[in-house]
Amino acid sequence: KINDGITCQKNRMEGYYNLCACQILEMMILVSRQFVTSLAQEKTGVVGSYRKIYDLLDYLNNCYREPISGVLIEEQLGGNFDYLNRIFRQTTGKTIFQYLTEVRISHAKELLGTTSLKISQVSEKVGFSDESYFSKVFKKNCGMAASEYRSHHEI
Repeated sequence: KINDGITCQKNRMEGYYNLCACQILEMMILVSRQFVTSLAQEKTGVVGSYRKIYDLLDYLNNCYREPISGVLIEEQLGGNFDYLNRIFRQTTGKTIFQYLTEVRISHAKELLGTTSLKISQVSEKVGFSDESYFSKVFKKNCGMAASEYRSHHEI
């Protein structure tokens, strides 16, 4: 690629500066692709772990309404829950269930602010089977009760 660029310059072809720059850019892209590929092959375990974390994030964001347990996560992602939780915490700064709670509370806030559903219905729709537990978790995360949040954010 470098030789092709030099040939373009020597022959003073039309637009040889652009041709030369494109040849060098193409070479840099090829080198960077080879580097990334070799790096990924060396660290397949790490890359695979991070792929599982992205899959887990996707799963939690899409299935937060369902009851989720460590065993279910192991079944869905095919890995050890403790290992996944450790890698997840290193990646996000939160445990899997802390993140799941944040997702659920975020959706609960949205429902409380945009619908007239009862708090028991909201808690059920975001994956809490026990309304009193939902109320306790909501207050801990938001600093106010769900009913108080609704009155401050009415539609």
